Amino acid sequence: MKTCPASARRSRHQRRGGAFTLLEILIVFVVIGLVMAVAAPAIVRQSDRMTIEGALTDLRTAVSETALRARATGQTLTLTLDAEAAQFRVGTASEALERTWQPPQNASDDLDEHCHAIIEAKPAYRFPSAVQWQLDDVQTDDDGQVVLTFFPDGQAAARELPFDVCGRRYLLQVDRITASPVILELIE
Repeated sequence: MKTCPASARRSRHQRRGGAFTLLEILIVFVVIGLVMAVAAPAIVRQSDRMTIEGALTDLRTAVSETALRARATGQTLTLTLDAEAAQFRVGTASEALERTWQPPQNASDDLDEHCHAIIEAKPAYRFPSAVQWQLDDVQTDDDGQVVLTFFPDGQAAARELPFDVCGRRYLLQVDRITASPVILELIE
């Protein structure tokens, strides 16, 4: 007894049970590989860009907040770079620097307490591990440290600090008159 060709085809499909052939699976993997090859560089670039922007924002925040605290509290404050601990430590300047400026005598205690409530008194500012300081050519103070100083009148004394983030070179500058942070990308 012979079966008709249509019933033979039907029996083959029934035996297959909806499974995929090796060729179909291989085609799917090739398509996924092509999509990943196109998308991966864009994902890596986006990740590097986010790391860089985060690092630059953290550095600007440390400088800006310390300068603001110096103006608000009437104290000369310093940011000391601790590259090994990946942070800037906040401190008060030595007595010699503090004698150069005194807050006005009519400042009330209420105003001083109000300023402390507005500006959080952080003891240190951490920066991302992606920041690599290039301190070979940077002059240090007598203790071998890099110190940025912020005065209550809004001025600052700071050295230019070169650093790398994700293979790109930058230079941190602090404006001496306004104490504003300026970060420049160095293109070689």
